[in-house]
Amino acid sequence: MAGERDLRIFLRVSGTISLLAIFAVFMPRSMMDAAARLLGLGSMPATPIFEYLARSESALYAIMGAMLWVLSFDIRRFRPLIVAYACFYLLFGVTMFGIDWRIGLPTWWIAIEGPIVVILGTATLVLLRRIDSTR
Repeated sequence: MAGERDLRIFLRVSGTISLLAIFAVFMPRSMMDAAARLLGLGSMPATPIFEYLARSESALYAIMGAMLWVLSFDIRRFRPLIVAYACFYLLFGVTMFGIDWRIGLPTWWIAIEGPIVVILGTATLVLLRRIDSTR
């Protein structure tokens, strides 16, 4: 079905993008610092906890990407998990928007990160609804 195919592609594209975070897990600290400076976020603090959080968050994004690939192989079977993922992602996007604003990240970052996550969660639910309406 076209609806399932569209959702499968969407989950795999989203999953692949999230999987790219695996590079940050193994990236040299100097490259992480250069990336932060390039993005206008200042220099990366030279503390173990900051590096731990940056690398572990990247690992979680990569795991989430792998999970999306797994879910994409059987949309019907994993539908409840896909719904849960989408709902949690909506909540995560709103939370990230609040965190980004609260800690004073650049305006461009605040305007992109949380809203994109909300859009991805919403798109997942819309694609699922399309499948349900064709049954």
